Amino acid sequence: MFTFNAEHFYFLHDLISSYIKEKAKALTVTTSDKPRQRPAPPPPTPA
Repeated sequence: MFTFNAEHFYFLHDLISSYIKEKAKALTVTTSDKPRQRPAPPPPTPA
């Protein structure tokens, strides 16, 4: 096995926390970029 000290633990904890925060931030940006209203229907074509 390998030894795992507190410094390694906190490094991994910070790394994972940063990854989760960045992923959540990216998801928030992509969902806020989507239009909130449906686009207007196209005008009817002449027959």
